Amino acid sequence: LEKLGNGRKLSIYWQPFFEQEGTYKIQLNLDSYSESWVFEVIKPQKLTRVLNYPNPFSSFTQFHYTLSAGENIDQYKVQIFSITGLLVRQLSQEDLGSLVVGTNLTVGGWDGKDTFGDALANGIYIYKLAILNQNILGKMVLISP
Repeated sequence: LEKLGNGRKLSIYWQPFFEQEGTYKIQLNLDSYSESWVFEVIKPQKLTRVLNYPNPFSSFTQFHYTLSAGENIDQYKVQIFSITGLLVRQLSQEDLGSLVVGTNLTVGGWDGKDTFGDALANGIYIYKLAILNQNILGKMVLISP
């Protein structure tokens, strides 16, 4: 606000943090002056806390994640690389299932095999999930039984 009806000047600086999305109302009452504003808070969709479970694993691992607000995600890929940077497998929605809003575990997972179905050696592998303008990287350890 710059000018009130009686010629007085009022400035308000406010830097709120809204935990929840929703519609909010601000009401200002000063002497005989009153005004209100209604606004909506919409947080961008974000994928966080991505990790594979169990880790280390011997025959199968799934991905645990938190997807904030918005729509479920059907189109994505997870690339799995050897420690030397070689792409050994690419997983998609067909392999893992849709990413659902909330904190979840993927329906499907990775069996420790390469693109050709061959079992990979024990070791550290890197996964990369590129989604929602984010590149999420993590490491997982494959240990044969």
